[in-house]
Amino acid sequence: MRILRRRVFYGWWMVAAAFGVQFLVAAVLSQSYGAYVVLLRADFGWSKTALSAGFSLFRFSSGVLAPFEGWLIDRFGPRAVMRVGMVVFALGLIIFSRVNSLSGFYFAVFVMAIGSGLGGFLPVTVAIVNWFKRRRSTAIAVTQAGFAVGGLAVPIVVLSLEAFGWRDTAFASGIIVLLLGLSLAQVIRRRPEDYGMELDGGPAPATQESTDKPVLVEEPEVTFTARQALRTTAFWFIAIGHAFALLLISAVTVHLVAHLNLDLGYSLGTAALVFSVMTGMQLVGQLAGGVLGDGTNKRLVRPGQWACTCWRCCLSPTRRASRQSWPSRFFTAWRWVSGDP
Repeated sequence: MRILRRRVFYGWWMVAAAFGVQFLVAAVLSQSYGAYVVLLRADFGWSKTALSAGFSLFRFSSGVLAPFEGWLIDRFGPRAVMRVGMVVFALGLIIFSRVNSLSGFYFAVFVMAIGSGLGGFLPVTVAIVNWFKRRRSTAIAVTQAGFAVGGLAVPIVVLSLEAFGWRDTAFASGIIVLLLGLSLAQVIRRRPEDYGMELDGGPAPATQESTDKPVLVEEPEVTFTARQALRTTAFWFIAIGHAFALLLISAVTVHLVAHLNLDLGYSLGTAALVFSVMTGMQLVGQLAGGVLGDGTNKRLVRPGQWACTCWRCCLSPTRRASRQSWPSRFFTAWRWVSGDP
């Protein structure tokens, strides 16, 4: 194992662990939330509005706490923050398994939002960015692909929900997060320089090309302090664009399974399979975007994805899913690809 670690840059082991963390968070809650909505409505009679407000609280809490989480990551490092986050996230799932009121449900969602924020997307992204430069887009894409693969696991979660009930499933999810999440967090490290390594495992290998050809000199990376970044228009364009993407994806995540099950008459298992197809398309888009991001101008990749999104939104948005043409269904899936995790 030690020989294998020497041959494989440790940053890729971190990518694998970060992939597992993203998969875990997505499978047990973020992507399976819509399936819980169906069963919570059946047990408590809560409205779709009340349940979607819970997911809004989940996203809002993560967003509001993000600056504080960033400070914690800078101060204590991503691994320490992730340990705390996984414990809090597991605790939130266990609390969720015992709720009997809407206020208790919102409290559990708030705890889960804190835990998933501290243990998931932000710290793993910071860690991966610190370890890669030339292959940064690919590394981040593989990491975030865990979120999409978590969506592919939703049918398995639904099988558990139907066999054991939502309370036992949520409780077991909390135990799984506690055991696996803490183990995966142990793999994460702050910076390669702290362990005698370099970004990407070392400088790019020299090519055996003719000396007559021009030599491409790698431009130095431009860095910003937090205050400097906040003063740039690029930062706010990225932030606003990401927010709108999350608005779209959050709506699909919360309502798709419930809409297919309650409004269109699909079984819960079939609705979960449809959802997994959507996230499968997201997986393709994320991996393709990562590879293209390392090899081309990133500013050209994103507009192409959003062009497909806008095209689909203009295609008869009021149609029932059962009456959609195949091109329309394709662009429905591609709209999911165009979104951020």
